[in-house]
Amino acid sequence: KYLSLATFTRAVTDGDASLRTLKNREAKIKAIYDLVTSFAAEPERGLRVPELKKVPLRIWCKPAAEGDTEGPLPCDRGEEYYFCDDQEYTRMKTHVEEVLA
Repeated sequence: KYLSLATFTRAVTDGDASLRTLKNREAKIKAIYDLVTSFAAEPERGLRVPELKKVPLRIWCKPAAEGDTEGPLPCDRGEEYYFCDDQEYTRMKTHVEEVLA
C-alpha cells in the first residue's frame, strides 16, 4: 500500500486544520505531498509504510503543523511553517558538532 494524495489530503484537512480553509489549498496540499513523497522509492506511487522514516522530521513538521486537527494557536493563525532546506540543515548540524567537540 502507498500513501495516496487523497489519503494525505483527508489527514491534513481534518478538523480545524489550517490547510482545510486556505484559498489555494489543493495546490498547497499537493506541493507538500510531492515533497513528502519525494523520499519514496517510487515517488509517483507515494510512500510505503517502511519508507516513512526516510522523510526527515523537519519535513514532517510542515504537514503536522498546518494539518493539525486542533488548528493553529491564536498566535499562529495565518502563518505558514517554513522548514530549513538541506543546506541550512547541514550548516546547523556542522555548527552544533563543532560546539560540542
